Amino acid sequence: MDIKIFFIIFFLILTSCDKKYNTSKVNAKHIPKIIDFNLVNMKEGKKMWLVTASEAQIDEFNNQVIVSSGVIKFYKKDDYISEMKFKKAVIDTKTNNIDFFGENIATTVEKEKIITYDTKYNSSENKIFSDKKIIIYRSESIITGKGFETEDGFKNIKIKENIIVPQ
Repeated sequence: MDIKIFFIIFFLILTSCDKKYNTSKVNAKHIPKIIDFNLVNMKEGKKMWLVTASEAQIDEFNNQVIVSSGVIKFYKKDDYISEMKFKKAVIDTKTNNIDFFGENIATTVEKEKIITYDTKYNSSENKIFSDKKIIIYRSESIITGKGFETEDGFKNIKIKENIIVPQ
């Protein structure tokens, strides 16, 4: 009878040690928050962008940083060229691509104001783009359209469709 108990306990120990923990989906509520978060992206020793946010969560399992209530400043050869305010963004830590959710308000060194929605940043192409509505307040005119892309931090903007330029 002692041998039966031994094998039962041995079997229970072996089967209980074989369970795997699934880390592919992590609940954001369980990731610690960082207050007053800053992150800079450098390429060949030059600053590309700087994110400053009121809070962030680093999700190591999904290679993401989730940032809230922040500003991203874009640079070209270390020179500041524009910035964009956002409510929520997700930074891919492997590619440095960023998805900005909701309304985003950009300002340029030329004092232009640009309102976009659900904007994306592609790090490898240094391109900012969206397929949603865009409103550009430039000097004394307002330009609207749907979908845009820029590769120089809002200095030159290519609007894809429904362009309305006042006369």
